[in-house]
Amino acid sequence: ANLVQDIQRLAVGLALDANDLPLARRWLDLHHRWSGFMNATVGRAEGEVAEAEWHRAAGDPDRARVHAEHALAYATSPRQPLALLAAHRALGILATDEGAFESADSHFSQSLALADACRAPYERSLTLLACAELAMATGEFTAATVAIDEVRAICTPMHARPALAHAERLAARIAQSDLSGTAHR
Repeated sequence: ANLVQDIQRLAVGLALDANDLPLARRWLDLHHRWSGFMNATVGRAEGEVAEAEWHRAAGDPDRARVHAEHALAYATSPRQPLALLAAHRALGILATDEGAFESADSHFSQSLALADACRAPYERSLTLLACAELAMATGEFTAATVAIDEVRAICTPMHARPALAHAERLAARIAQSDLSGTAHR
């Protein structure tokens, strides 16, 4: 059952990456039906993270936050460190979007600590990308560049193309800010 849920969530992520919200919604609905049918506890938190990502992409930050908070609760009991990591990252991303930078930093710090404790370098890289976005939002372009460089160091040997592509998009935005004369701290 867990493999089925993993595949469903992967399909959600791929659809979101392709900006196909209707397809992502269908996969999310299937995931919820399957989870309910299986009466699954494990996988609920990850499903709520996927819901949060969908609602963020659909432009509904309030619903996204509700789902991210549910993910945090589900991942806490029973304790599921990788799901906690993803929930904190989702909450940090939403806080960055809202301009709640201290809250975002706190969530990202918890996510990074969990990634290190779980020895999950790819998860660390995803959180570092979110940290780079936060740094850019606060004008800390040097910190953003450091985070992007670490993502490259982690993801290049893995051939993790989506994360590397995200890192390159962020680096291009930093370079563009250099061209436009934006001051870096």
